[in-house]
Amino acid sequence: MHTANRLLAAAVTAAPALNSASSRAADQTSAQAATWQQHHEILTFRAYTSEYTCDGIRSKVREILLYLGARRDDLKIVVSGCGPSEFPTGGLAPINVEFSTLAVTSDASQASVVPGHWTQTKILPRSPNFIDAGDCELIAQMRQLLSTDFAWQNLDYKALCTPHDVSVNSFELQGLVLKMSRGAS
Repeated sequence: MHTANRLLAAAVTAAPALNSASSRAADQTSAQAATWQQHHEILTFRAYTSEYTCDGIRSKVREILLYLGARRDDLKIVVSGCGPSEFPTGGLAPINVEFSTLAVTSDASQASVVPGHWTQTKILPRSPNFIDAGDCELIAQMRQLLSTDFAWQNLDYKALCTPHDVSVNSFELQGLVLKMSRGAS
């Protein structure tokens, strides 16, 4: 009798934790039929607080897009307006970006369908490790591209930047983003 009561108590205690863990796992592995969708955007980045070299801004934009699931094979980023010092002239950097992201499809019979999955994703200072507190202006100025060119569920996008001031908790981007399933080509 005591053994049965202990087992029942253990099961009741463990049930919420198991439900929570399985819910998180479902968020990260929920399968979704998808197709690649091509995007062409022109960002005009103006630096007020953090200054980037032309190579630096190109690299940062590339890392962000790849982290969110952009296809590496056709990603092209061209930064214009670079002066001889390799810094954008006048702090203004027009950035021409071509890339593909997954889009939800309801027709799983298409030849172009690839396996995707919804995965919990966050961008905030120091997460992932290539993002710094000083990247707030970049995250804010990429809002349109990041929120509309990627497939999201429950997107929460906050960017409260103050020019000439770096604040540790000034931006956060989180939600479920559609990414290519691991091992798929």
